[in-house]
Amino acid sequence: MITDSIKQAARILYIPPDRQEEFFLILEGLKTAFYPEGDAQMIFFNRIVSATWRLWRCDRCELLLADRAVESGTDPILDLALEPLLSNIDRSRSQATEELHKAIGLLRDIQADEQFRALSEQVRTSKRLQDFGEASPAPSKKGAKARVN
Repeated sequence: MITDSIKQAARILYIPPDRQEEFFLILEGLKTAFYPEGDAQMIFFNRIVSATWRLWRCDRCELLLADRAVESGTDPILDLALEPLLSNIDRSRSQATEELHKAIGLLRDIQADEQFRALSEQVRTSKRLQDFGEASPAPSKKGAKARVN
């Protein structure tokens, strides 16, 4: 069963129907690795997914060219007719790699900032509780007699 979000991702990222399972294995692996939470984190996580998928596609295209080379006996890098295609693959790979590094860095920054804020709030709450305990009068001990030395 393909949901609307899967169909949308397939259109945006070019996920052929026969590669959707591979895409979702990659997606699940990335979710496990980065554990995104909230809208801000999802923005950069989606960029990570997109860049990773583009890198996978670049590798796949090179493999297809290598398979053709085996059949023809020509190294694809040396085939001048393939030069524009190989340049497109290299350019796409470079852009995806740059986007991946940026998105990972930004996601990690957001996650670290959110962890810092959560920890700061815990410290403030703990400090307020300590201050409250110090400001409260000591409980009276009814029936306790004063000690005389």
